[in-house]
Amino acid sequence: MAQRGKQTDGERGSALLEFVLVVPVFLYVLYAMVAFGLSLAVKEDVTHAAAEGARATLGATGGSSTNLTPWETAATTRIDQVLNWLPNTPTIAYTGVACPSTNDSNGYCLTVKVTYPGSPIGNFSVPGLSLVVPSNINASAEIQVQ
Repeated sequence: MAQRGKQTDGERGSALLEFVLVVPVFLYVLYAMVAFGLSLAVKEDVTHAAAEGARATLGATGGSSTNLTPWETAATTRIDQVLNWLPNTPTIAYTGVACPSTNDSNGYCLTVKVTYPGSPIGNFSVPGLSLVVPSNINASAEIQVQ
């Protein structure tokens, strides 16, 4: 009867070789999944921040088509509150135009654009990972203000 666990001379080290070949691939796939998941979380949060910034303009008073500053201040404050957990500071841009789809002459459409610079996983780069992790994350929201 053959003993269990005893290897012949031709099989010595095969388990170690299999381990050395499989573990780096497994770790790469695991890291890519975590990086992709983190990128999705940041994208969701940036989109949420843009929408919250647009909503914050509704409570701001003093804004007009010639003076966007009160609306921009309210939106920027809210966006900073939502994205304060991220290490990089987002870029926020505002554009305002008269709403073309309304008959109300007082209607004004304000667009809030938020860009989060850089990768959410930092500067650690693995070849091929740029296919699943974007370099910048963008979101925008538009709202009609009076």
